[in-house]
Amino acid sequence: MANAADGYDASIKGADRLAKQILPAQLDLLQLFLPMDCWMVGRRDGKRLEVVATQGEADGVSAICMRKALASDRLSSSMDGRLHRWPDLQACRMAPVCDQKRASCPKYVFKAFLPDRHGNLTGVVAGFLFREEGPREVPLFCAPVIMLCLNTMAHALSLQADLAMADKLMLKAQQGARIDPLTGVLNRAGWGLALSGARKAAGEIAVAFLDLDDFKRINDTRGHQAGDDVLKITARAVRKSLRSHDCVARLGGDEFAMLLPDTSLADACSLGERLCWLLGKRGIMASIGVAAKSETGSLQKALALADARMYESKQQRTHDLEIRERRQTM
Repeated sequence: MANAADGYDASIKGADRLAKQILPAQLDLLQLFLPMDCWMVGRRDGKRLEVVATQGEADGVSAICMRKALASDRLSSSMDGRLHRWPDLQACRMAPVCDQKRASCPKYVFKAFLPDRHGNLTGVVAGFLFREEGPREVPLFCAPVIMLCLNTMAHALSLQADLAMADKLMLKAQQGARIDPLTGVLNRAGWGLALSGARKAAGEIAVAFLDLDDFKRINDTRGHQAGDDVLKITARAVRKSLRSHDCVARLGGDEFAMLLPDTSLADACSLGERLCWLLGKRGIMASIGVAAKSETGSLQKALALADARMYESKQQRTHDLEIRERRQTM
């Protein structure tokens, strides 16, 4: 069943396809009414300029040269410097761009801004001439068609930019819903999604649960900021110890969980011992329980077994601590 995200992804791809169809077609039309050696459309993303469509002999031009021409202050100074919702041909006249004698460097350019519906610059269209002499003014009888082409390209780029921004915001929101803001690892919702994917995977999978010992005392005696620092240190230590395709989540409080694809029980136990040692060096005591799917026959049972082993380890640590304290008081 298709969901809202699927429909949204389709709209993003549709906008990209539409722009890829519209921009070259408009460049072809511009070429009919204003012949140039090559045309290009540049889309601005912050300070970066991306060439999204070309027409003509663009392959013979250095990409660096074209980008410099589009961003040139000399070009901008030949125009009135305003952003035009309906481009003014007086601001789109031919202007010299290069004094070099190399054939790959354009000598003249027709340049027009492509603003979005708010008047902000979203792109630039430029036509290049490599000849020493070229027409300096746009023919007046071509003006309506050129205006229409520029406006159509501006709309296409604006739509593409709007959907790209919306896509970034949606991705950020989705990530925020799955990430624990304190530690930067997955939260319980993200852990659930990771488990859903792991259940479909074949092969061995190991799981581990980690619970900090005496965490409540840290909060009570040193303050919640100290407790938060301990959680951050723990999360960093776990992340540095895992591979790129492993995952770790903070399930709540001081409890962490790890999902370890293609990991044997022995390797998972070694990881647990290493984590206890690393955290111990920072004065953080933790109890860890691990299990493998091959032990129980299912991932769900492995999770339950790892959880039980973690609590057994915690109880044993508590028992050992009590014995140690009794001996010290004797």
